[in-house]
Order: sequence, then structure tokens, then C-alpha cells
Amino acid sequence: MRGPGTGRNRHEGLASFDVGDCEVIGGFVAWGPAALWAAVLFLLSASPDVPGVTWLPWSDKVGHLGLYAALGVALAWGRTRSGALPHAVPLALGVAWALSDEWHQSFVPGRDASLGDLVADALGLLTGYLVSFLLLARRADSRGGFAAGAGR
Repeated sequence: MRGPGTGRNRHEGLASFDVGDCEVIGGFVAWGPAALWAAVLFLLSASPDVPGVTWLPWSDKVGHLGLYAALGVALAWGRTRSGALPHAVPLALGVAWALSDEWHQSFVPGRDASLGDLVADALGLLTGYLVSFLLLARRADSRGGFAAGAGR
């Protein structure tokens, strides 16, 4: 079956279809993990009683750092997959999410907003972003490069 006006069989190229060829699918692949993880963070923030380790000093801050490091990894993935987006954009989005997360917690019974939590969120975000971006950059260099402009 031929596609309209192409003169080619419309099924010809399916075996070699690259997700990056479709902007919508490519966008989901790039930014979907960050959006999904942001939703997980929102759901955790909505819980009035989040279980945690009580014997570890600063366990709450370690938890915030780890959860936001995962968001940083997802944002670095999205930036790497999507091309020439300045680093400041995904990092600013991550910090804005952390701010909104703390604000959201101020309305949840048994939870409160905390500057210390926000600092742990931002440090985790930055750590996850930088470590994963550097690893992704190394991987891309060994394979022949990022998407256009992603390394800047």
C-alpha cells in the first residue's frame, strides 16, 4: 500500500523507524520520565505520614536529597534527548517543582514546608543532574555525540 503522493510503500520504513523521528513520541521519551517522577513526588507530598528511617540522623534530608537526585537524573535525560536546551532551564524547572512541593506540603495535615527540605531538594537535584549529565556525555562521546547542541 502506497502512502499518499510518496510513491513508496508506507510500510517500507517501519522496520527502521527511530523514536526520535516523531517529535511527539520523542518528547515523551525525553521528558516523560521527569514528568512521571514529578507526579510521584507530588503523591508522596500529599501523604500525611511518609514512612522513613528513624535511626539515621538527618534521614528526612537524605530522603529529600535522594528523591530529588532521581528528578535531576530524569531532567538530565530529557535535556540530553531533546537537544540544545540551556542547562538552566531544566534545573530551574526542578527547583520550581521543589518550591511548589514544599508549598504543597504546607497544606497537608502532619506535614510542613521547610527551608532545610528545600535545600536538600535543590542539592539532590543538582547532584543527580550533574552526575547523570556527565555520564550521559561520556556515553555520547564514546558513541559519536549527543543530539545537536546537547553538550553545551
